[in-house]
Amino acid sequence: MSGKDRGVVEWVWKNGIAAGVFTKTLPQSAGYFLPLRSDGGVAGVIGLRPETVTVLDPELDSFILNMVSQITIHLEHENLSSARRRALLAVESEHLYKVLLNSISHELRTPLTAITGASSGLLDPMISDDPQTRDALIREIHGAGERLNRLVDNLLDMSRLESGMLRLKKQEHDLRDLVSVALRRL
Repeated sequence: MSGKDRGVVEWVWKNGIAAGVFTKTLPQSAGYFLPLRSDGGVAGVIGLRPETVTVLDPELDSFILNMVSQITIHLEHENLSSARRRALLAVESEHLYKVLLNSISHELRTPLTAITGASSGLLDPMISDDPQTRDALIREIHGAGERLNRLVDNLLDMSRLESGMLRLKKQEHDLRDLVSVALRRL
């Protein structure tokens, strides 16, 4: 496409009117440029370059306009489908965000509740005088603190994964080993 044709395409895009050969607008162009008009404005420009410059037959003009109309309808359909997919993805993302936030809130509350309960027990003089109970509460606080630390580490790792700072090491593993490790941790 020549620089002159690019100028005609830009004009058609901006004004939404056909231009070039066969028109009264910029007829010195070698191409016939038609806007793809949609509800949102001009969706694109189609350029045709006739092999011989003659007068445009009304039947051929009608055929070209029909084809341009069909292409515009198809583009609008594609744009609407794309917008619908983006909207659906946004709704699903928001739902996933809420589910994840609820899950994380619950997971964080569990060790915090254990730490608060065990430390309250240690403050009770009746319990703090019993060494066996005191040791059990201290172990509970320690275990809950470790669980909380793992949760925070996992959240940070998820953030790093999403940002691309952390890469997954994909390896084959025995499923029984993974399940047994998960069960032991739980």
